[in-house]
Amino acid sequence: MGEVWEAWHTTLEIPVAVKLMNHPRDSGEARRALDRFRMEAKLSAQLCHPGIVRVLDFGEEDRPYLVMELVRGHDLQAWISRWGTIDERTALRVAGHVAVGLAVMHHRGIVHRDLKPSNILVAQGRAIKLADLGLARTPGDPFREDGLSGTPHFMAPESLADSGLVDPRSDLYSLGVVLYRMLMGRLPFSGSVSEVLCAQLLNHPGWEPPAGARIDGGTLYLARRLLEKDPSRRIQSALEVIQACREQVARLDSREAASDRPARTAAGRAEDSTESDHGRETAKTPSPGWKLAFLLVCGILLLTCGFLAGRLGIRP
Repeated sequence: MGEVWEAWHTTLEIPVAVKLMNHPRDSGEARRALDRFRMEAKLSAQLCHPGIVRVLDFGEEDRPYLVMELVRGHDLQAWISRWGTIDERTALRVAGHVAVGLAVMHHRGIVHRDLKPSNILVAQGRAIKLADLGLARTPGDPFREDGLSGTPHFMAPESLADSGLVDPRSDLYSLGVVLYRMLMGRLPFSGSVSEVLCAQLLNHPGWEPPAGARIDGGTLYLARRLLEKDPSRRIQSALEVIQACREQVARLDSREAASDRPARTAAGRAEDSTESDHGRETAKTPSPGWKLAFLLVCGILLLTCGFLAGRLGIRP
C-alpha cells in the first residue's frame, strides 16, 4: 500500500519516517486506497502511547504522505527469520507488550485487523511498538472492503466469514498466531491461501514443540486460548492477555529458582563440611609456633632453677 523512507523534519529538527501512498492505476482502486490511507492517518492520530508508532503529520500534496516517528531497530519478522524460534520467556514478554498496545487501541474502539510479525517493531533497547494501521477500523465504521482484508495466516476465523464480525477478539487471535510462531518456529497452518483459509475454519493446529524444545504447559494453554476458533471461548480482552503473560513469566522464574535452590544448598553443605574438617585437622595438628614457645619456657625454668640452687648453696 505504500513505501517508507527515512527523512529529516526541518521544522521539528528530528529524523522521521515518511510513508508514501502508492498510486494504483485503476481509478476506483485509487479512491479506495486514498480512503484507507486517510483512515490510517485519522486513527493513528488518536493514539499516543509508547507501544504504538506515533504519527506526527499527514498531507496529500502531490502524493499522500504520513509522517511518523522513526523507530530504529527491526521488525519481529526479521528476528524470527534469524533465530527460527524465540525463547519462551522472551516470546511471552513480546506478546505481553503487544497486548499493551492492543489494549490502548481497543480502549479507543480501534481494531488493528492486520497484526503480524512484520507490523510489530522491536526498537533499540527491545521496546515493542505496533505499526501500520492501514487496515484498522472502528466498530460501526461504514467503510467496507471488497474481499479479504488482512494476511490469511494471521486472520481470525470470524473475519474470513464476515468482516463485519471483526472485533477486538479478532486481534487477540492474530496475537495467538504470532505467539505460536515465536514458540513453535512455524505457523499454525501452511499451504496455499485457499488451503490456509479452509484450515483456519475447520482444522486445529498441532501442539508438538520443535525438536529439542521444551515449552511449559501453561504457555501452551495461553496460546490455545488465544487460538480458539469461537470468539466467545477465546480470551476476551487484551488486559487479560497482559495479566496472563506476566503471571506465566513469574511462574517460570519461580520454578527455575526453586530447581536451582537444592543444588545451591548441597554446595553450601559441602563447603561447610570442608571448613569443619579443616578446623578439626587444625586442632589435631599443633602449630610449629607452639613447639617453639614450649621449648623456650622449659629453658627459662631450667636456668631459674640453676640460679636459685647456686644462691642457696645446693650442690648436686
